[in-house]
Amino acid sequence: MKKLNLNYGKLIAYLTIFLVIIFCCIYFPICQLNFDITSWIIIGVFLILYVAIIILIFKTFKMEYDDKAFYYTRLSKIEVIKFQDVLYIDEPYTIRHKALTIYFKNGKLRFITLDKDNKILQVFKEKCHNQISREEFQRRFPTIKL
Repeated sequence: MKKLNLNYGKLIAYLTIFLVIIFCCIYFPICQLNFDITSWIIIGVFLILYVAIIILIFKTFKMEYDDKAFYYTRLSKIEVIKFQDVLYIDEPYTIRHKALTIYFKNGKLRFITLDKDNKILQVFKEKCHNQISREEFQRRFPTIKL
C-alpha cells in the first residue's frame, strides 16, 4: 500500500487561530494582565492541549492506495473508495478548488482534499478505468449540474 503526504498547513493555521481566540476569551477575563500561578496554569493547559491536538492530527489523518481502492482515514473512520466505482472526475473544478471532485456510478458526488503534490488526482486518473467523458456523464445524469 502506498501512502500520500497530506497538507497540514491550513489545518494547523486554523487550529492555531481558533485556540488563540479561545485562549484570549478565557485568559483575560480571569487573569487580566497579572502573571500569577493561575495564569501560568492556564497557559500550560492550552499549550498541552495544542500539542495534543497537533499530534492527534498527524497520527490519525492519512491517505493510502493500492491497485483496487483508495483508503482515506480520518480519526477512526476509514473510507474506502474503489477505483472501479468512479465514473467521472471533474478536473476543472478539482484544480480550481483544490479538492478532488469525483462522481460514482450511482451519480453521488464526493470531495477529497488534495495532497501536497496533487498526486491524488494523478492516482485516480491512472487507476480509474471506467471513466467517461463530461458529455456522456451529463447524458446519463441530466439532473446533475457540473
